[in-house]
Amino acid sequence: MNKLRILSAVALVAAAFNFTACDEEHTHSGPTVTINSPTGMFDSGDTITLSVRFEDDHELHEYAVTVTRVHDGEVVQTFSGHTHDMSFMLVRQFAVTTSENSDFRIDAVANNHDGLEGTATANFHVHPR
Repeated sequence: MNKLRILSAVALVAAAFNFTACDEEHTHSGPTVTINSPTGMFDSGDTITLSVRFEDDHELHEYAVTVTRVHDGEVVQTFSGHTHDMSFMLVRQFAVTTSENSDFRIDAVANNHDGLEGTATANFHVHPR
């Protein structure tokens, strides 16, 4: 009889632990997005390195990065993809040419398989030559 009580208590503790672990698994905050570069100022035609880190406690799903010229809303670069990694670094090079001083905005977004989303925004400036 004592063995039955001990086994029942152990099973109850194991079930409670399993329920708690499962609950924590589904309550994470979602992906984090960090734009490392570009920042600062560039000259028209310079090679610009884009570096964005996407991370999630579980698995990422899709990511997208858009580079937009602020004064006219023109999208000058887009990068997107699909990954199942927990951490992914997107590194791409591109050039922007402009005949006037122009501000650019970088918008980065990632989502995971739970439908949660993370975003980040950064800015840089390009001078005409």
